[in-house]
Amino acid sequence: MRKVYLALLCVLLISCLFPTVAAEDQSSSFRWMDDFNYESLDEMNETGWTLEGPTHTSLDQGALVLSGIGQDTVVRYREFPSGINDWKAETRSKWTGGSGGAACVFVVTGEGSYTWWLDGWYSQYVFSIGSEKVIQIPSPALQMDQWYVLTMIKTGNTFQLYVDGSLITSYVSQTPIGQVLGMDNIAPWQGVQEYDYFSFQAAPVPNWQFTYGGTSSDVASSAAMTTDGGYVLCGVTRSYGAGAFDSYLIKIDGNGTFVWNRTYGTSAGDWTYGVDPTSDGGFIICGATSNATTGTYDLWLIKVDLDGNEEWSKQYGSGVRGAGFDAIQTSDGGYAAIGYKQKVVGADDDVHLIKTDAEGNIVWERTYGGSGTDWGKVVIQTSDGGFGISGWTTSYGGTTRGYLIKTDASGNLQWEKDLGGSGISYGYGIAETSEGGLILSGYTNSIGNGGNDVYVAYTDANGNLLWERAYGGSGEEIGGSVFVLEDGLVLGGHSASFDPMYNKIFLVRTDLDGNILWSGTYGPDDNVSGSIGVLTSENDMLIVGNTNRYNSGIDDVYVLRIGNTSAPIPPLPEPEPEVEGFNIMTQATMPVAAVAVGTGLSLLGLVLASKAGEMSGGFSSKISSPLDRALERWREERSVKEAGDFSYGYAKGRLKSRLFKLLAKVELEKVVAVQRQPFLAGFSTLELTVISVTSVMMGLAFMMANQINWMDPALFLTYILVAGIAVLMSDLVNRYMASKYGAVTEYKFWFLGTAIMFITAFFFRVVYAMPARLAINDTDKLSLKQQAILASSGPLVNLGLFGAFMALVPLGGFLATIGLVSASMNLLSAVYGLMPLKPMNGYKVLRWKWYLWAVMFLPLLVLYFVMTIYVF
Repeated sequence: MRKVYLALLCVLLISCLFPTVAAEDQSSSFRWMDDFNYESLDEMNETGWTLEGPTHTSLDQGALVLSGIGQDTVVRYREFPSGINDWKAETRSKWTGGSGGAACVFVVTGEGSYTWWLDGWYSQYVFSIGSEKVIQIPSPALQMDQWYVLTMIKTGNTFQLYVDGSLITSYVSQTPIGQVLGMDNIAPWQGVQEYDYFSFQAAPVPNWQFTYGGTSSDVASSAAMTTDGGYVLCGVTRSYGAGAFDSYLIKIDGNGTFVWNRTYGTSAGDWTYGVDPTSDGGFIICGATSNATTGTYDLWLIKVDLDGNEEWSKQYGSGVRGAGFDAIQTSDGGYAAIGYKQKVVGADDDVHLIKTDAEGNIVWERTYGGSGTDWGKVVIQTSDGGFGISGWTTSYGGTTRGYLIKTDASGNLQWEKDLGGSGISYGYGIAETSEGGLILSGYTNSIGNGGNDVYVAYTDANGNLLWERAYGGSGEEIGGSVFVLEDGLVLGGHSASFDPMYNKIFLVRTDLDGNILWSGTYGPDDNVSGSIGVLTSENDMLIVGNTNRYNSGIDDVYVLRIGNTSAPIPPLPEPEPEVEGFNIMTQATMPVAAVAVGTGLSLLGLVLASKAGEMSGGFSSKISSPLDRALERWREERSVKEAGDFSYGYAKGRLKSRLFKLLAKVELEKVVAVQRQPFLAGFSTLELTVISVTSVMMGLAFMMANQINWMDPALFLTYILVAGIAVLMSDLVNRYMASKYGAVTEYKFWFLGTAIMFITAFFFRVVYAMPARLAINDTDKLSLKQQAILASSGPLVNLGLFGAFMALVPLGGFLATIGLVSASMNLLSAVYGLMPLKPMNGYKVLRWKWYLWAVMFLPLLVLYFVMTIYVF
């Protein structure tokens, strides 16, 4: 048994090695570009260039000429600031002579060199790491005297490789890459190359990322800034609320720390998709809610204050199906909301725009569209007081097409435009240009690189199409919002093209003509989807969407903040996946650390109590372990002994008489089981009190671990109820087995267990401990086998309840929530009930046959780890 205790002590020591992730502060911006406007090579050298093979290097009217006739020529620039991990490197060059041309961009990092080049001799694209060609793709023949722009963008371990702004391929490196040191460029082996410019800059990188949610599906569709610099996230939830889907609003601060959440709706289905800040610091929320009279859905508006408290809620319907997707506050203090409305019962839908006053009363409403299905997804108020609407239509062109609408201030149609080519297109974003035109963003399969690609269409003030572009790879891209910057656009969406395993957030930055400046993929190592929810005044982006990575294993709200888009910033070190405001260690190591800390504290309590010599059923101070013997030899040293005698003499009167005896008294009282007078169903009043308080404490700990709103009475009662079932059933089976064998059992408070429970819940988001423990008397009448059966009967019934409640999970909705919460509580009770350090007499299980205890305990512990990491 001593070996078991030593192993657990080792686990506790190992837990101390878990590091806290700290972000390096790198606030200065960085951007470097050189277009070779030098009078001479000497002047280039003075600005930091290093030329290798200068006899083959010259300047010609603003271009750097590299001649590779018979010899490679390398130019190097290595004065980049340290700490750049994610970057964009680009060159513009042309082949002007010789028998073979090339164009390349070459970046050197602390771990190796990365080269992206167009080989004119063999007509192929090549990506090399060091001397190894890891990608070779046939390409059109390189043309002499034609400019080519080659771009290499690194994000994490992913390289995205472009020629003339078109994404050619991507590559995920499996080896360390290191911080960038500089750019090199190589002349063609048998040709002459002119380089017009070299450019290098740090690409926008994540500042932080978090998920939020409960035990079922939680998804966010939009976001808005708050007056205190934080954000609210709007979507739907099945984890919380009145039942089925409910409107879900989450408040986080500027660092992503969870502040509060709110739900709105009834036990029927309710959905919300759009949120917009209001002038009083509150928010207007738009969605769809069930209509109890018609059995369909209506457009729904909710006005809330800055704390998410509902001020008013109104639904807008006329006996036909309808829904809302976006709402804004208008310049007159009222609101405009966009969605769809069925033409008549059984018919297709029209775009539906309503205008209300400040109290949500309808001022006017309009519909737009043709004979097919027409939906409006997002609305803006334009500079002339009118409205711009983006969505899709099947009324024109024979397929689903992006639909762009411009109205006057009264909602009267000024022009409409269907967009997207001959295939299928959808509009999910809209923005106004400085010239009064409109921009539609979304996705299309009409143009691009195959499948669906992020799509943007740019019109003038009269709706005439000026240009349209598609961005993406060979996989599926879904585009969302678009924002206009002074010098271009930034588009958001998600992509399955650029990671071999996962769907990622996909961002594209363009100039005002749609030419790509950079693009990047972001997100954890799991499937994520979403788009840009907020673009701040500093051009920081808040990405909002959902992922199935962390809490529930189904869907959780996912939020990612990315640095400045117009003046790129050096990246911060990539953090470990963070979980709802806690940044202590990775999610996978949290359960291990919780067990280590909980076990260590339990052991500490037992040791303190046993050293006081007043605890029955605990450790014996006479037991000698190798560690005890080693400490004894160390204490025999004279200087150590003198110091120890002084310290012990001082502590004896101050600590031993108070702390040790107090702890011993607490443990001693809980060891004694008493046959008390029954009050209800065979339980005494004291035991009913213990069970009730234990259920409340356990329910609160689970709510703390999952960051649940304690003020929600339905959730509070649910957590207390399922905790009570776990405690009560375990006690009942123990009482039954004890009466069968002629022993006495009784549930007793264990204050140290309660402390462990709340400590692990707060710091590790894992509840590890129980607030009460089983006391057993008259064990001298029992055989070792009977004692072991009695000690394991409670955990076994908890394990059975675990399986029963897990059967509720596939049913979904509120039943799934109850199932997961109840299953986790019963699994915890089973694990901790078999723990060898419990301060009663569970150690007798080990004295019976320790390997039988291990066969029960260890698989349950592993199962609790797995469920905690991937489900709870």
